[in-house]
Amino acid sequence: MLSLCYMLLLNLVPLILISAEFNDKQSKFRGPLRVVGGRDALPGEFPYVLSMGFSVLLPNNTKIYETYCSCACLKPTWTLTAAHCIESPSSLEIPETAESVIRYHKIPNEVGYAKILSMFINPNYVSLSNFWLNNDVGLLKTEFIDISTYGKLSAVDYTTLYGYQIFAVGYGLTEDDEGRMKVPLSINKTLQVVNAVIIKCKENIHPVFCLTGVCGRWSALCPGDSGAPVIHSSGIVGVNSASSMNECERRQNSKPENTLETSVGMITPISPFVNWIINVIKLNE
Repeated sequence: MLSLCYMLLLNLVPLILISAEFNDKQSKFRGPLRVVGGRDALPGEFPYVLSMGFSVLLPNNTKIYETYCSCACLKPTWTLTAAHCIESPSSLEIPETAESVIRYHKIPNEVGYAKILSMFINPNYVSLSNFWLNNDVGLLKTEFIDISTYGKLSAVDYTTLYGYQIFAVGYGLTEDDEGRMKVPLSINKTLQVVNAVIIKCKENIHPVFCLTGVCGRWSALCPGDSGAPVIHSSGIVGVNSASSMNECERRQNSKPENTLETSVGMITPISPFVNWIINVIKLNE
């Protein structure tokens, strides 16, 4: 039955690539930016999956936090995300009092913020005007992040993982009890998780693999979850790069009639970049 799912998905119309850069255009996508059809993470399930955002100091000396991407903490001062989450487009308007930070939980009820000190984009990363993304992987060096467990990279060749189930996660918008779209952190919701299956695909990302929902289950990653890890039993096998805007909008108000003909998202695999990640960390410790 699962093989039928893969065959159906491979014949779908190519997806529309949506880059999830944090810029002034992101507000146009506020409605659909979320994990759709997912569940709350269990307590302590993925403590190393964190949110990236801006901590902004207001005139009254209070601070607000605005999330824009997700990430995976590999070591106390090193975090993995998508390159497009950390590039700086010329149109980006950042308040002078804003700091780029990573939000994490020291203990279940204690929140911490680690300042982002340096950003490293893969030297072969390319983002073109026709929505092509190549080598969409980046690293963040931060202040010390004190969590119980850090993420582990998988060196397994992603081309050998087609058909395997994984967890796709993210801190994008989700629905509150009344069906309104909210940032999970603002409504006391935790990390959102979906079960999905790795499949082969051809998209405007290179290298790339895609995710499809487990047969009979309805789920999706949308642009607000960019940079979040895709987690296999062997470790982190990819980062979320993009998804279909049409698919997200279609699912906003109703469940698709045919859950076989759905796509969860487009993922940049990690295995081609393991050596680059290790070398960047070694050279910049």
